[in-house]
Amino acid sequence: MPIFGLVDCNNFYVSCERVFNPKLKNTPVIVLSGNDGCVIARSNEAKALGIKMGEPYFQIKDAVKQGNIKVFSSNFSLYGDMSARIMSTLGECSTAMEIYSIDEAFLNFDGYPDLMNYTKKIRAKVIQWTGVPVSIGVGETKTIAKLANFVAKKYSRSGVYSLLDSDVRARAYKKIMIDEVWGIGRKISKRLNALDVYTIEDFMGFNPAVLRKEFSVSLLKTQNELNGVSCIKLDEITAEAKSMTSSRSFGKKVMELDDLRAAITMHISKIAQKLRQQKLAVRELYIYACSNRFEKTDSPWNFACTVSLPFATNSTASLLRVALSGIDSIFKEGVAYKKAGVLAAELLPEGMYVQDLFTPEEDPKLQKISILVDQINAKFGRNQLFHGSLGTTRDWLPKDLFRSPCFTTDLNQLLKAY
Repeated sequence: MPIFGLVDCNNFYVSCERVFNPKLKNTPVIVLSGNDGCVIARSNEAKALGIKMGEPYFQIKDAVKQGNIKVFSSNFSLYGDMSARIMSTLGECSTAMEIYSIDEAFLNFDGYPDLMNYTKKIRAKVIQWTGVPVSIGVGETKTIAKLANFVAKKYSRSGVYSLLDSDVRARAYKKIMIDEVWGIGRKISKRLNALDVYTIEDFMGFNPAVLRKEFSVSLLKTQNELNGVSCIKLDEITAEAKSMTSSRSFGKKVMELDDLRAAITMHISKIAQKLRQQKLAVRELYIYACSNRFEKTDSPWNFACTVSLPFATNSTASLLRVALSGIDSIFKEGVAYKKAGVLAAELLPEGMYVQDLFTPEEDPKLQKISILVDQINAKFGRNQLFHGSLGTTRDWLPKDLFRSPCFTTDLNQLLKAY
């Protein structure tokens, strides 16, 4: 019988901020989306004050002041690095692991004795090594492990919970509502409610043939998983990316071509670096810029083009050459742009693309320059070297008035101890 564990970081973005600022413990904290737009993470204390996920920040400013809530702009450099540290720690605790998201991972617990004691040790190890608290759920299937994690996070003082015992599982199924099950969202749960299915126990008693006919095979798999029949295997190999994107809203309205070119340069630089890190190359780019669709104007609000390269590459210079020509072609005078971005499509492993005899080859020096720039920036700090089209003023950058330092990825922002 397979045994799965689901490890989920508690209020991950908030927890990352608290690691480097212990004064935030037991204090209401929220983290905002890009451009300080909406709430994307809340501490338990902020939840208790009625702060809802996705609320626009400008609408809750008074509540933030009254509740003395600490506000942070999203700091994905910090969160990504902390996630990598946590996953590295978890990788030492199991024979197999599937990274499910930035703050979640499934572990293989086959053959481990005294799992409750072992999961408590894992939890303590992650806290000691990274400072981030986690909850761990254990079950015979990934769906049950995910459900056990929900119970661990919501009701368990120890932060771990097991649904391996059939009697314990049956009692839990009587109390837990169907919309808490992994893979069953609001729309499906409403349809199930209309059929008098409210709890997991109700769902387990539903006719499988009718379930498959009225819904889908995936929902039948969910029912089997909740019965302890494993249908979703542990995927240790991360699926190869099919596309890659980078986009941000501007901190102010952009009307100049140079500013738009600078923003596209920033996005291309990010994508190119990720491509090199993952040993991938790209043949096609989708470039776009948007104005505010809700503003009354005679002009269209979305401007986009697709540009193809004669060869697959991850060189920043080669990608910029076609990307900037693309943004030049769609730029319209007098339009106030609100957002711009780049989508890299048709990704291939490095060296896998075979050129024809009539296509000019890429200058190999451009690839070497890109790698050298990566090395210099990694050693001396982000954007120590950059392409000239990025500019130096960058007053169009998104707002991040409350961003904490990049404590773990920038030597100039290391935490100082006195």
